[in-house]
This record gives sequence, structure tokens and C-alpha cells, in this order.
Amino acid sequence: MIAGDARSFAADFFGFAPRRVMLATIIVGMGALVEGLGIMLLVPLFAAVTGPDGDRIAQLATWLFDRVGLSGRSDRLAVIMMLFGVLMIVRTALLARRQVLLAQLELDYLARIQQRLVTRLADARWERVARLRHARVVQALGSDVARVGEAALGLLQSLVACAMLVVQVALAMWLSPGLTIVALLLFTLAGAMTRKLLHAARAMGDAVTGLHLRLLDNTGQFLGSLKLSASQNLQHAFVADFTRALDQSNARELAFVDDQNAMRMRLTVLAALVGGVTAYVGFAWLAVAPTSVVVLLLILSRMGGPLGLLQSQSVSFVRALPAYRNLRALEKDLGGRMRPDGGRPRAVVARGDVPDGDILFDDVVYRHGSASAQGWSGGVDGLSLMLKRGAMTGVAGASGAGKTTFADLLVGLYRPERGVISVGGTIVDLVAMTAWRDRLAYVSQDPFLLHDSVRANLAWGTGADEAAMHAALAIAGADVLVARLAQGLDTLVGERGALLSGGERQRLAIARAVLRDPALLILDEATNAIDVAAETALLARLRSARPALTIVSIAHRSETLAHCDHVHVLSHGRVIASGSYAIVAPYLGDDGFTPDRASRQRAGADTA
Repeated sequence: MIAGDARSFAADFFGFAPRRVMLATIIVGMGALVEGLGIMLLVPLFAAVTGPDGDRIAQLATWLFDRVGLSGRSDRLAVIMMLFGVLMIVRTALLARRQVLLAQLELDYLARIQQRLVTRLADARWERVARLRHARVVQALGSDVARVGEAALGLLQSLVACAMLVVQVALAMWLSPGLTIVALLLFTLAGAMTRKLLHAARAMGDAVTGLHLRLLDNTGQFLGSLKLSASQNLQHAFVADFTRALDQSNARELAFVDDQNAMRMRLTVLAALVGGVTAYVGFAWLAVAPTSVVVLLLILSRMGGPLGLLQSQSVSFVRALPAYRNLRALEKDLGGRMRPDGGRPRAVVARGDVPDGDILFDDVVYRHGSASAQGWSGGVDGLSLMLKRGAMTGVAGASGAGKTTFADLLVGLYRPERGVISVGGTIVDLVAMTAWRDRLAYVSQDPFLLHDSVRANLAWGTGADEAAMHAALAIAGADVLVARLAQGLDTLVGERGALLSGGERQRLAIARAVLRDPALLILDEATNAIDVAAETALLARLRSARPALTIVSIAHRSETLAHCDHVHVLSHGRVIASGSYAIVAPYLGDDGFTPDRASRQRAGADTA
């Protein structure tokens, strides 16, 4: 499993910018080579100081010096030191360039991951999004992306360490193949010891992913129910659960740190053992030249850095892999894209290209899951109705009658399993729906407001100027509200509009909808927090200001439905009554709920 996740991540990472990855690899290799050459210069340096001792590199350097006429020790030392200085300057420049390239690769990859996930989320089918656990998305875009950054860094640093090790092993083999093989055999013990730690890191990564999700879920639910919890002294249950999850996370972290410390101690002992055995075998058994043994020991000591880096970064890499797997699983759960343009920015569709006219649902079917024991699974089942252009149409029915599914189909969040939806005779398919959504506005019972100013909320998705904002506020009856706010349009409304009343939030949401200048306005219980008299005045202003606007009002309140030109009553996903409010009133309870079948039969009303 570790190998499979590692291959998947490496392919994704190196595949997103192959040219830059290749350039970074070349620079990493060049940096390692230059550093190795700098170490090799120590051999002729020692030979120049102590005299030749039979080492091949020292003999080669002596021959080269003789060829160019440098026989004096000081001259040779000066040339060697000059070469060493040049190599160090080149190495420094390469390291600086390497760090910039690797940082750019990591940051660009993380930006790509985040953009890919957000785009997939924005373009996913609504039925998939509706089932998502919100804390899972927050974790993916937050801690999971940060941990994927750790994996990317671990992979890049491991690449650097491997390049350095390849060069250092090659140099060591040139100096003394026998001694190098002895040292490498001992170093293989480090790999065996690290394997156990890698499996522990993988388990730790899985646990951290689960615990972080639990903490985020707990926090989200706590914030969402803060008022309810505080009013009933239930907030301490959230605190207790949060504390338990935090304690579990900390305990796992500390246990893992203990494992890492133990591994470092074992590696330190192993490094000392490798050095001692190499020196003894080189001098006592293989009779290697002293200069070569000293330089080889220096190379082996330098190998400790890349080996330690490789060990620590491989652990970090494996520990972060569950976060990457979680991100890819979320992308898979979001499924294919809903928009045909693949999420790319597009120009606003010209109004002449948007379907216009009466909206017709013809035998539309969309079911939520399989049928229940009562034979109804929710949704719509053979729904046929018409929404006249420029009219206000009411949609009523008991909870579960299909009203919300109807609205979701109308705005294109769902696509019919059977039947068609048309506007002005044009079937609204996937392409047409993209343009259609530019011409509609939707206001829900609990409208979404940004934690920002009134101005920012009105401008969201509209780009309206201040004059247009004041006109829309007047239509929604929110102009008086804004006038009494201390900072007017620049007043903050709080998280989801928490600093405003329910009716005030609804008025601002309606004003924002008006600013979209829609052809269709859907009010889904969007005025139920506004008193009846104020609602009547608001609807009158709205219809007067936008006489060609098609309005769909999904409501339970009979006073709201009474304003409609036409009302459709739904039950079990079908229209059971249609006509003026007076005609459908017998099919409704006092609050707009449809009564039972026996009551409807006693009413004796005919559908129209």
C-alpha cells in the first residue's frame, strides 16, 4: 500500500511540470557533483602538504602539476585552493538556484492541487455535493493540502539526498572499491531499521487524518449550534469530545517522536561503527593509502547527512501520503464535471442566447434513492406543470412532496432521469442550463450572507454600483434598515448575517437577487420571516418594478400563496391541484400543507 501510494503521488507530482522537474533534477545532480569534486580536491591537497603516498588521485594531480611546470609546494597549494574556491562558488550558486526551483515546484504543485479540488467541487453534480461532509472539504483544503506539501518537500529532499549519495558513493568507489563495499554493507542495516519506522509513519498518518477530521467536524457542529448549545448548557459536551480527540492526537504524536528519537540513536551508533570498521579494514587488511582512507572517512561522514536526510524525509513523505490519498478520494467522490467547459472561465452569455418564455416541466422524474416501505423515496415522479412568463406562480405541498427537488431541477442542480424541462420551447440541456443559470436568481429560507459588509454582500455576483444597490434595497424594503445602520452599506453583517434578524437577512438576499436582473426569481420560503403586511408590500414593489419577471414562490403560508397568479399543489412528486389560489385552497391546510387524501376527497375540488 505504501509503494502504491508513493508511485501515485510521484507520478502526479513529477507529471504536472515535467520540464521544470527535469531542470531541477539536472541542477540537483550538478550541485552534488560539484560538492563531490570539492571533496576529491582534498586528496591532492593532502599530498601537496605531506608528499605523495601512492594514491591514484594524488599521482594524477602530481603528473598534471609537473606537466604545467608547477613543482613548488606553495604553487601547488595555491592552485588547489583556487580550484576549491571556484568549486565552492559554483556550488553555492547551484544550491541557491536549486532551492528556488524546488520551492517553486512545491508551491505551484500545491496551488494546482487546491485549484483542482475547488474547481471539481464547484463543478460537481449537486447530488454528490449534497452528501459531502463539510468538515471533510475543510480538512482537504486545509491540513491535507499542508501535509501534501510535506510529502512534496520530502520527495524533493529525498531526490537531493539520493543525488548526493550517488556522487559520494561513486567517489568512494574510485578511492577504494573494497572499503566502500564494506561500508555500504553496514549502511544497509540503516535501511532495515528505517522500514519499521516507515510503517509506523504510515499508521500515524492515517490516525492523524481521522483525528483532524473529527476535530474539524466537532468544531463545525459546535459553531453551528452555539446558540442552541449555550441556551441548554450543552456546549460542554462538545468541549469534552474535542479534548478527547486532542488528547488522542497528542498521545500518538508523542509516541511517534519517541520512535524517531530511538531511530536517530541507532543510526548514530551505526555511523560510528561504519567509520571504525572502515578505518580498521583499510589500514589493517587492505593496506589502503592513508590519504585515501582519510578522504574516504570524510566522504563517509559526509554521507551521514544525506542518509539522515533521506531517512527523515522518507518518514515525513510516508506519513503525509494518507492526506494525498484522502484528497484523491474526495476528488473521486465529487465525480465528473457538471459544466461542459471543464471549469474554465467563460464570457457571460449574451442575453439573446438565453432561452426565454414559458417554463414547462413535461413528465419529469427524479427520485432520491430507492423506494421506501411506503412506496415513495422522495423527489418528483412524472411532474408536469407550466410556469407562465411574467407571472408569479406558487408551489405548495407538505414536507417531502417534492418542492425542493422541483426547485433544484429548475435551477439545474439535478438533471431529470426522465422527461424534459423546456424554456420557450427550447429544451434545457446541459449546455443551455449553463446559460440559463446566468438569468435566474434564487433566494432560500435561510439566505447565505458573507461575513462582510452590506455592500460586499449586494455586490457578490452582481458587480452593481451604489445607485443600483439603493434601488434594489428600496424594492426589498431594506433601505430603512441600511439607513439606520451606523456605517450604512459598509456595516458588517456578521457570520452568515448573524448580526441581523431573520427578516433583515431575507430582505438583503432579495435585494441581491434583484440586482442580478434575472428573468426568473425563485423564492423558496424566502419571505417567511417577514410579517404578512410587509411581505405584501414587498411583492407589490417587486412586481411593479419588474413586470416581466417570472417569479416562483415556494411557500407554506397561505397569505403568500394568495398573491400568486397560479398555484401548483404537489404531493408525492406530482401535481394534485393547479389553478388560482381560490381553486386550490381546499387542497391546502391552514398553513399551506396538503391535508390527507380523505380530506381532499371531502373537499370535492377539481384540479384545473
